Order: sequence, then structure tokens, then C-alpha cells
Amino acid sequence: MNKHETLISWEAVCEKENRDPKVLPEVSMLPEAEQRYQIATFKLPHIIKAINKCFDEEYKVDFSVWSQKKWYPIPVQEEDKSQSSGCGLSLHDVCYTRTLTFVGARFAYCNEEGTRFGFENFKQLYIDMQLES
Repeated sequence: MNKHETLISWEAVCEKENRDPKVLPEVSMLPEAEQRYQIATFKLPHIIKAINKCFDEEYKVDFSVWSQKKWYPIPVQEEDKSQSSGCGLSLHDVCYTRTLTFVGARFAYCNEEGTRFGFENFKQLYIDMQLES
């Protein structure tokens, strides 16, 4: 088993990163869909950082380095009646960029394998972040 394959839950990520999984932003004053969005945008950078460390302990996104690849998932919306929005996400492809910042450094993976793993194992967070549920 590869090191990143142990990171299949928020709790596992927190254990690897020496974090308390119960420490989350206070969002109770927000509507439920906005709460999920805020929690997803809080958790995903920590998850991505932990996955990246499994492949390259020194990896840090640097948009001034043109030769550094930054990977991210390209999801596609699909009908999903189990979601209140009626939409779900599936992984269409993964792509890399060298200097564009439209994804943001906190959401960039260091390689394709980590990107696929992160999306598939934490898909609900991507749904919470990208679709109003």
C-alpha cells in the first residue's frame, strides 16, 4: 500500500498532520449549504497538502517556477437525485498547469496520481465546495 492510500478520511489526514480533527471553523451562523462550503474549503487544502507530502515531502506550490507542474481535478456535473441540488460530480479528467492561478495554490496537487486519489476519496468535499446542495 502506498503512503497516500492511508489518507481516506479527514481523521486520517489530521493524524498524519498532527491536527485535531474536531477543530473546524465556526459556521453555525450560516445556512447549511454555506456551512458545508466553508468546511470543504477549510478541509481540502489540508487534505491536499497531506497527500502531496506522501509523494514529495518538500513540495510547495510556487507560481514563480514555470517548470513546476500543478495538478488539479476537472470534474463534470452529472444528474444525481440523491443531492438536493440534483447534481453530482464525477472525475472527467485531471490536468496540470505551470503558472496559471485559477485553481489556487492551496488546491494544487503535485502529481496526477494524488489528484485522482484526492478527488475520488474526498468527492463529497468537492461537491460541497462546487455545488450548492
